[in-house]
Amino acid sequence: MSITMDDLPTAVVVFEDNAALRKGKAKAVARWSKAPLGGGAGVAALGFVAGAFVPPAAGTVAAMVVGGAAVGGVAGSPVPGPGNIAGAIVGGVVGGVFGVAGVVAARRVRRGHPGSGHAGCQWMTRKQADEKNLNFGEASVIPGVVYHKHPLKNHYIPVSRFHQVLFHEKVNEAVEVFRILGPTRLQLTVKQGYGEGFVGGFGAADVASARGRTRASKSNEYVRDLQWEGQPLPTLNPMDHPGRFPWYREDKSLQSAYRARLEGGIKIKADSGKLIYADAYDVDLKLNAVIEKIGLSAGGKFIDFKRTEWIWKLTY
Repeated sequence: MSITMDDLPTAVVVFEDNAALRKGKAKAVARWSKAPLGGGAGVAALGFVAGAFVPPAAGTVAAMVVGGAAVGGVAGSPVPGPGNIAGAIVGGVVGGVFGVAGVVAARRVRRGHPGSGHAGCQWMTRKQADEKNLNFGEASVIPGVVYHKHPLKNHYIPVSRFHQVLFHEKVNEAVEVFRILGPTRLQLTVKQGYGEGFVGGFGAADVASARGRTRASKSNEYVRDLQWEGQPLPTLNPMDHPGRFPWYREDKSLQSAYRARLEGGIKIKADSGKLIYADAYDVDLKLNAVIEKIGLSAGGKFIDFKRTEWIWKLTY
């Protein structure tokens, strides 16, 4: 059976085995609910405590325990004595609040990270991750670290580096697309958000480039200046290579640049547009706070989302 993007969980946290998985979930439930007592045992215990302040009578303890465990004291009411019923009801109600809190926390942890908006997050063992054929890149998956799925492919990224990886990939792809269009010069200007240093170089996009440099403009915006030998027409259509150019289908600015070059040919002398990174994909400080709260890890120092806009200018 083939795996589609719709079959893949939004986010995952992987543990070595079932024992570690159960321990991790129990820890998350306890830290999220902040309730030392939950379920029937907690209800019964709190029912007993509440009943201690009620005048004693025959069968008081039995009524409080049984009534508390039933969350509401209904089961305790048949036992004689007004103190029994009052103790069971008060204990049951108070204990029930804590018990429900524990149940709610457990359900939210099973569904995903509480409060993060990631209903698709799954907790699994390393074996289960392998069976689902989840791709974590070249590095081995780290137990207890939350990974978020790449929005366009089967690739899971530690939450801490999610935006850095995506933005670096998007810039690299854009520069490669520009090079294919055949310009002699490309200028990238950072208007807002992540700077050139955040990308950390252009990797494969710089291959075969004649010259490249980085400088600061008069307005303190970072500028990347790349120069190539150039060619009269695009060497290929990025739309025909989705594996190599996954972002191209999402970027209208790049598509417009390709069409302009293809239709204008040697007549077009320059072009410009915007490279925008504007979707946090729910990976933000709120998610990181929840991950820390339930005892998991983001995989390192968390890099928060910044809406980023770079201006590109091509010279042919």
